Amino acid sequence: MADLTIYADSSYKPFASDLEAIRVTKEHMPNTNTFSRKQNQLKQDTRYPNWQVKTGGKQTVLDEGKRIAQIAFNIINA
Repeated sequence: MADLTIYADSSYKPFASDLEAIRVTKEHMPNTNTFSRKQNQLKQDTRYPNWQVKTGGKQTVLDEGKRIAQIAFNIINA
């Protein structure tokens, strides 16, 4: 979402706050640690939807990150 300038940086705190504001229950809140791990797999200076896995990263992790990002992108642009 930072890539699309929805949020100012790649912190997940504003996203989590927005979810809390619309009363997403704790059981349905995403695990932002998962997002951070996926973000750490990305090659620096690549932007969605053209993310690339950095050397030593796992393509499967990147593919899952892209899947999650596409869901968010579709919701934001609905």
